[in-house]
Amino acid sequence: MPFDRKELRQAGFAEIQRTIREKEPPKPSTRIRQLGPASTEAAAKRHTEPRRFVGELRGDLDWVTMKALEKNRTRRYQTANALAADLRHHLRQEPVSAGPPSTIYRAKKFVRRHRLGVVAAAAVLVALLGGIAGTTIGLLRAVAAERKAIAEAAAASQISDFLVGLFKVSDPDEAKGSTITAREILDRGAERISRDLGDQPLVQRRLMHTMGRVYENLGLYQTSLQLKEHALDIARRMPDQREADLAGMALELAWLYKRQGLVERRPKALALCREGLALREAEYGKVHFETARAVRLLGILLRDNGEYPEAQRLLERSITVFEKTLGADDAEVAASLYHLGWLFKLAGLPQQAKPVYARAVRIFEATLGTDNTQFAWCLSDLAVVNENLGDYEASRRLQERALAIVTKLQGPDHPDVGAMLGNLGLVMLRKGDAQQAASVCERALSIQERALGPDHGAVAETLGCLALAYEAQGDRARARTCSERAASITAKLHPARRP
Repeated sequence: MPFDRKELRQAGFAEIQRTIREKEPPKPSTRIRQLGPASTEAAAKRHTEPRRFVGELRGDLDWVTMKALEKNRTRRYQTANALAADLRHHLRQEPVSAGPPSTIYRAKKFVRRHRLGVVAAAAVLVALLGGIAGTTIGLLRAVAAERKAIAEAAAASQISDFLVGLFKVSDPDEAKGSTITAREILDRGAERISRDLGDQPLVQRRLMHTMGRVYENLGLYQTSLQLKEHALDIARRMPDQREADLAGMALELAWLYKRQGLVERRPKALALCREGLALREAEYGKVHFETARAVRLLGILLRDNGEYPEAQRLLERSITVFEKTLGADDAEVAASLYHLGWLFKLAGLPQQAKPVYARAVRIFEATLGTDNTQFAWCLSDLAVVNENLGDYEASRRLQERALAIVTKLQGPDHPDVGAMLGNLGLVMLRKGDAQQAASVCERALSIQERALGPDHGAVAETLGCLALAYEAQGDRARARTCSERAASITAKLHPARRP
């Protein structure tokens, strides 16, 4: 065993975990020498002497074993076949992948296979030069890894200290009897990140991006936008930009611009998305699920911009890549189908949209379950398609189910709840219940204006439905006011070619 069994048994569970995580095990050739009399017994079982046994372990078998025990999972053998292949290479006196890629190592293997054809002096020279090069490279890598580990540990400690300090405001001695809400803690944290962490860019960037995600999930897009923009600016200025995952940050920010729905943000969202896609393709290639996510987002942005043919091509490309890399029934496939279905709906093709949504609903339900916002949105959009096709009762049932899920998961004042209320109001209007439609749309409008601002596209859609509901009740003055405001918002948001 790599560690002494008796010592491990005497240690507590936490110490055993720490040993496995942090303590580097000795090589087998080193470990066998530490066993004392037991090493003689181990050698005897293999019909050899202790010294010779150590020599047999040293080299290939040391490296193979140490690769199998790597702390970093990406550096371990990825499959059992890879481990088996290395053992076969060792038995045939061929280089093993676990060995250091130095000239001395490969030269030794060559000499073992072709002893008579190699001049001794050449072998010595290659060994000397390769050893120096390998040692220097190994030393440089070790120093770089040590520096990175120290920086990561310091960042983790600073983040922990920051979060502990953040929640001190809820301590009774700190609060002085006042009630502190989770939202107030979040707001104070966002303020402190900007104010107190300017000299710690790694910590500041991580905290800003993480808290930006929290605000986004709460539907507080403007605050989320400020934090995520600042985090991306910091990441661009960091010496090692790969550590910041610029692609992921750029794509997240592009999606947030899309959710905010402001027409002036569209060029920036497209530029960020194209930047993220280029970075993903450079890192992973074209046929990878991470690349497919970026392709899908670009398709969504172009769809919302009215560029339907190119958007359709990109969304279908993402589906193909997800099916190849993750399987035909993965949730990522369903997400792309969902957005493709909405493209067909926007293009006036509800008959094509319906089977696309139906497949997406089946995949989401099987993979994510029914208590999930993606599943709920798929139901909601399928309801809209059914309304377009004149099946109002099926549309109402789907919309009410979707609304119940989102309200449960995100709370009654989230902008997603407002959007689904607007959809439900339209179905009620189509069924001839103008009074109930108006009531539902008024509630939707209140949520959307508060969460998204007065000039958001969702606000315009709800105003349009509300205008029809007022008109159906004979209140033409209020209908005209809503219609004019909806038309004004829509004209600013969408290019002339959009229906």
